[in-house]
Amino acid sequence: MKRLLLIFLASVAFLAAGPAFQPLTFRGKPIFLLGNWDARMESNRCAIHPFLKGAGMNCVILPIDPHTERYATNLEVIRWFRDNHPDVAILVELPLNYVLDAIDRHTFRMLTPGQIAERKAKLTPVLQELRRYGNVLGYTLDELENRLYGTLGEWKKTKQLKEEDMDKALSMYMVEASQWFIELIHAAHPEAVYIPCQAWWTTYAQSDKLYDILIANEYPTSGEPSGYYGLPYDAQLAAAAAQKLGKRCFVYCPPGFASMGGRWKNRTYTQAEIRYFWFAPITFGAMGIMGWRQRRASNDYTNQVLLPVMLEISSLVPWLLGEPVDAEVTCARDQDMTKYKVRKRSRMAGKEDEEYFFREVKTISWIARRNPAEKSTLLLVANNSPEKQTSLFQFSPKIAGAYALELFSHHISGPGYGFKIELEPYSVKAFLITPKLVK
Repeated sequence: MKRLLLIFLASVAFLAAGPAFQPLTFRGKPIFLLGNWDARMESNRCAIHPFLKGAGMNCVILPIDPHTERYATNLEVIRWFRDNHPDVAILVELPLNYVLDAIDRHTFRMLTPGQIAERKAKLTPVLQELRRYGNVLGYTLDELENRLYGTLGEWKKTKQLKEEDMDKALSMYMVEASQWFIELIHAAHPEAVYIPCQAWWTTYAQSDKLYDILIANEYPTSGEPSGYYGLPYDAQLAAAAAQKLGKRCFVYCPPGFASMGGRWKNRTYTQAEIRYFWFAPITFGAMGIMGWRQRRASNDYTNQVLLPVMLEISSLVPWLLGEPVDAEVTCARDQDMTKYKVRKRSRMAGKEDEEYFFREVKTISWIARRNPAEKSTLLLVANNSPEKQTSLFQFSPKIAGAYALELFSHHISGPGYGFKIELEPYSVKAFLITPKLVK
């Protein structure tokens, strides 16, 4: 025991678990966001998929269109959730063609001062009314950067930024285009957060004015040997940006669909893949998972693949919201990185280059969280590489246990002060370490 304790104390100088961020709060209590971009309400928007709710969904994204005839219905739906599901937090999705000036379906530019003044006058009472409902956690927007980069060149000319790096310039453009409604949200609904879904990881850390809380997203190409690296790399950058900018936390948006066209055509994610995509960001510190998008999945796929993974996460929420005890754990592979060689591709022209990026991702990411009610510890570990990996984990006396239950396989072992964990490529394992046998 003394030898193990000395080994532990000697190695605490380098701790590389996922950062311990603070959760969001809803109705005065901490919340780990869990949901899907669609609630599968189908034709009846005043309804909720019973399986999603049963699997622990506690957050729904709902649209609002204050400039159309749908506005009254939008408010009706939000009130319905308030009255029938008061425990479900609402993220209100602002319409892109209201907060920006739409040139066509895919191309937007920032509003003129006159347009801003007009729309602020209309949006202010909307935000004030939503504040009174009590179930609106925040406001979101879908991939602002993808809407603005088509007019970036035009905007740069007005700012004399010819030589400015594209990602930095785009972030500056995003800040200028969005500040009017972000500031309005903070003034008219100060308890709410602005929590947009942002797609380009190169913009995450550029400015603290882009978001209160970031929703990062990445949908790996299924079936490629190293095609999954983008998701842990993206989560790693989201965590680094949240730390750098002093944000409370970040939320992650992994695939929540069965299949799509394009790169995903004729290939459906397995449950093991969905489990990795949903759990891996948590090992980097994510304080919420909002899958995208469940309406592109059949009922059978939803019930057999998506919902079991959601249920696994929701069952662990008491630990995920518990005490961070990463300092009581060491991983022998904490300094290991997996290097990916990725062909450069121009986002503006859609062409591939002959040059390559080299991107490093933590080979093994992990967190340790203690449930204060049960005094047991969750150790969540992910392998972010295309190869099998093994690592020794050691525990301080504070959390060393007599038993460890591997949650996905229900295997029980006696860990004492440490044990080795074997991981398949792109996989996760969760262990519940407790001094008592869990039946």
